[in-house]
Amino acid sequence: MESAISLSMRKLGETILLTTLVAVLSGSADARATDPNCVVAGVKATNSFEEIRKLANAKSQTRFEAAKQEFLQDREERLPKLGDSKHAPSLMDHGKETEYVVVLTHGLFDSPYAQKVLGEVFYRRGMNVLMPLLPRHWEKDIKSIERLTAEEMMAEQEKAIALAKRLGKKVIVVGHSTGGLLAARSALRDQTIAGVMLYAPALELSNRTYAATAVGRTLGLSLNTLQWSTPDAKTTPYFSPQAGREVARLVQIVRDENTKVDPKTATAEEVYRSIGKQIDKPVALVVSKNESTTHNKTARWVAGSTQGLKSHLKLEYLDHAGTGRIAPEDMKSIHDNSPASRDRKKILEHAEEFVSKNFPTAG
Repeated sequence: MESAISLSMRKLGETILLTTLVAVLSGSADARATDPNCVVAGVKATNSFEEIRKLANAKSQTRFEAAKQEFLQDREERLPKLGDSKHAPSLMDHGKETEYVVVLTHGLFDSPYAQKVLGEVFYRRGMNVLMPLLPRHWEKDIKSIERLTAEEMMAEQEKAIALAKRLGKKVIVVGHSTGGLLAARSALRDQTIAGVMLYAPALELSNRTYAATAVGRTLGLSLNTLQWSTPDAKTTPYFSPQAGREVARLVQIVRDENTKVDPKTATAEEVYRSIGKQIDKPVALVVSKNESTTHNKTARWVAGSTQGLKSHLKLEYLDHAGTGRIAPEDMKSIHDNSPASRDRKKILEHAEEFVSKNFPTAG
């Protein structure tokens, strides 16, 4: 019979492993949105049902108008399933087709809400900005995310890219964590992509992340239990270890699709550099010293081997979650000179500089 001491130690070990699931591939270790009415610097995303009617009644639609109507209809269809409309797919547009359009994809357990501040950087440069919502995220059926698959995530990203090509002439892909992995896959598959911006991309996961996901699936536990948090599809997501497993599958799929060396004999560095060499457009990479969910080294191998102009930013304070998500409420303290705020300023300044340098005709 297991002693009380050994039982306690085993439970402690399980708890330590499981607590890391909060950050597993997520765009948010604390993916909580607290200000549903916040509008970033006056920029309102395309949302209204009235716009759908206006576009539908137009006698002759432009390519842009047809694409915008398609986006709005898809958004309206998804809204009833969501716990809060602030998590819905979002579009910041200038009312016409632009030279560049950005597809900005969030991380696991997150939503477009946490990408709005970064999205505004591109919007101010004259770009339309499309922010898809990955399948089964923030739905009223909170355990719907348990049924999420790698294939669904890839399909959603591909749909967003196809739509974006009618919203702008050239597509730039931007993504955080799982969204960064999807953005990299888009650039590898589509040679028309004009630029790539990766924020803590989940190109490879840490051993800790793999272990935490495996333990969570084995025990049938989510991090909500250990956090004493109740998922409500509004401010707190359901942290599903099964969804984490599907991101691990997605990592393997992208690697298998694009490796140009024999993985049985090549080193990990050779594998990932062979992938990076296939990208011949400007690439920005943002990582953090405090990364523990993914491998910074892998991200540097890929981004550093690309054939286009490169820009690399390493943050000092923010962790994996903070590296790519700046929610509207984070801007309230952006000038307080705290370590987190300094890093967020660096993220925004770096994005502005990268866009200005590589896409000067954007605006």
